[in-house]
Amino acid sequence: MIPFNDLKPLPIFLVKELEEAIRRVIERGWFMLGPKVEVFEGTFANYHGVANAVGVDQVAQAITDFENEGTDG
Repeated sequence: MIPFNDLKPLPIFLVKELEEAIRRVIERGWFMLGPKVEVFEGTFANYHGVANAVGVDQVAQAITDFENEGTDG
């Protein structure tokens, strides 16, 4: 079996960085969406030379949104 997301062997500096990031998420209450995602979307769009980019939590949602673009559904 290939371990998935096995965080045990992380170097200590990454553990501290992850703990700080998790603390910021909890303090701000933004688990999904929020200002950090907006910055990422803008940066991603600029990098790819497009006007907009939209972050989604799963590929199926992105496909559904793309298929329904311009509709009410």
